[in-house]
Amino acid sequence: MSDAPRPGFLRALAPCFTRALHTFLAGRKAVVLVLILAVPPLLALPISARPEETRSEAVVAVLVFLYLGFLLPVVGLLFGSGIVLDELGSGALPYLFTRPSPRSALFFGKWAAALLLGAAGLSASLAGFLQLAKAPPPGEQFVRHAFLAVLAAYPAYLSLFALLGAFTRWALLGGFFYAFGLEGFLGTIPGMVRRITVLFYARSLLGEFPAKRFDVEFIFGPDGPATRATSLLVLGGALVVFLAAGAVFLSFRQFTPRNTGRE
Repeated sequence: MSDAPRPGFLRALAPCFTRALHTFLAGRKAVVLVLILAVPPLLALPISARPEETRSEAVVAVLVFLYLGFLLPVVGLLFGSGIVLDELGSGALPYLFTRPSPRSALFFGKWAAALLLGAAGLSASLAGFLQLAKAPPPGEQFVRHAFLAVLAAYPAYLSLFALLGAFTRWALLGGFFYAFGLEGFLGTIPGMVRRITVLFYARSLLGEFPAKRFDVEFIFGPDGPATRATSLLVLGGALVVFLAAGAVFLSFRQFTPRNTGRE
């Protein structure tokens, strides 16, 4: 037996991060990511031809419903559920876990790579959309708040779906149900229930915004959005809890190699 010391977490983190970046960029997820994030800039072209007031309200609607309500959870689900399940599906996970490096290094390394790529893609898409839409901002700080909402909520979604991926093989289905079923359902219930969703606090980071073509009170309830400080605190707390729970659960879960042949 070798007496060589096990590599520590920080030493193992960098190669896990680099490998994950290469895997994501060389895989089909990069193509899917580019395609779905290209949709808003394409939508901006017909929006730019509308009257000024219509353009401004269309930008708000795209931010509230398309970016925060659809693209954020999709990108988070695409990357987060695959942090563990991609390796498990390829049969590499049991082998990786036999190596003398902490399991948490693989988990956090892949999460960091997914965070970097997803945040870069969302930021580029949002910047392109806002530039091509040629709409006057519906508030002095709306553009800054739009980027804040996207970049603060994405890590929370990513961590939630990474936890699901560490917990079950059905993470993709469960994440889809949560993002496009449960969150939408809870958002329609009067009272405080909607405040347990990531989506509520993501939208709250936009602050007050004008909207004539859709009901703002239906989104936030009669009490309005949460404060920006509260939203950041909740999203940051969710990020830490989900990420820590995923790493802890993964450290105890047992994985067996796939049997590709018959006895």
